[in-house]
Amino acid sequence: MARTSCLDCVRKHIAQASILMDEASLGYPLHKWYAVGHLAEAESESLQQYPELSIKIRECRLSLMNKNAEVCFDKLLINICRVAKEDEYLKFDKNNSKKIA
Repeated sequence: MARTSCLDCVRKHIAQASILMDEASLGYPLHKWYAVGHLAEAESESLQQYPELSIKIRECRLSLMNKNAEVCFDKLLINICRVAKEDEYLKFDKNNSKKIA
């Protein structure tokens, strides 16, 4: 049986995966697998109440595992904020130099 879903925990694991992939690109290749582990945790954490989200996270994880593809963690996080109905996280300051699609 899947554990109870927690979108905050899902976001935490995705954010950790993103940071670990940054470390992997800086010369710590094993960090890719730590990132894969966090994506698996996010996938499991979302499965019970948000199976469609869990599928998207799984696809992202498999892509990272199989192709060493660039994973768009920002899109996953934006999607989760929408699922959580937390639109305040989706508002961006027009003066901010960071652009998230």
